Amino acid sequence: MSRFRTRFGNIRPFDEFLDSTDFDVKTYTSQSIHQAVIAEQLAKLAQGISQLDKELHLQMMQTRIGALQGAVDRMKAKIVEPYNKIVARTAQLARLQREN
Repeated sequence: MSRFRTRFGNIRPFDEFLDSTDFDVKTYTSQSIHQAVIAEQLAKLAQGISQLDKELHLQMMQTRIGALQGAVDRMKAKIVEPYNKIVARTAQLARLQREN
C-alpha cells in the first residue's frame, strides 16, 4: 500500500480512499448516488431553462413579425389607394384623348 500511496497518493480521486482509515463504502456510495441525482436534476433544469429561452425568443420574434406585418399593411394601404387613382385617371385621360 505504501508503494501505491507514493505513486498515486497525490492524485485527488484517491485521497478519500488512502487518507481515511474509517472509509465507509455505504456512505461513499450513498453520497455518490446523491451527487449523481443532483447532477441529473441540474442537467434537467438547465435543459428546461434552455427550452424556456427558446420559447421566449420564439414568442418575441412572433411579436416582432406581427408588428412588422402591421406596418407593411399600413404602408400597403397608403400606396394602393393612390396607385388605383393614378390607374383610373390614366385610363380616363386615355379615353379623353381618343375622343378628341
